[in-house]
Amino acid sequence: MEIGTHLVLSTAHVTHATSELLTAWAALPVEQQPLTAASTWYGWFVSTYAVEGDIAPIIPPDLVEIQRFARSLGCAYILFDCDGDTVAALRTFSW
Repeated sequence: MEIGTHLVLSTAHVTHATSELLTAWAALPVEQQPLTAASTWYGWFVSTYAVEGDIAPIIPPDLVEIQRFARSLGCAYILFDCDGDTVAALRTFSW
């Protein structure tokens, strides 16, 4: 049995614009998503893999920063949740 590791963070760590992108990407079929994302009741479940090539410029800087942080902790995914904790090492945004 394989068990994975994910980081739970507050949705406050992404900008409102990034939140709208994540919602839009999660609504697309997986093969059309620039970044693997799924909507949850209170946020999103997002992969931490580094996006390269032509797609890289469309990944918002706030999200890239969080992905790097999560990868540094050995996490393959991030669960953004409106009730998740904030982390001092990452920026937060009011929206």
